[in-house]
Amino acid sequence: MHKRTWTKKHFGDKFYQKIIITHRKDLLIGDYLIDDRTARDAAEFKGKYIHFGWDYVNQKDNEFANWQSVLEFFQSL
Repeated sequence: MHKRTWTKKHFGDKFYQKIIITHRKDLLIGDYLIDDRTARDAAEFKGKYIHFGWDYVNQKDNEFANWQSVLEFFQSL
């Protein structure tokens, strides 16, 4: 419930109504996947994979360094 509440607070009703929270990322079909890890086949997502946060393996920021960059991406659409 925490992730759904956080999503509604920061993204509003538009995203809240369309969010799917699961650890089985290999089963997802959609336009966007927002995740901080490539585990569970997240990197194989067929839509736009929004990889945010810190890459602990390569010791650098991912494509989207933080939530602000994710918000800016969606605002630019």
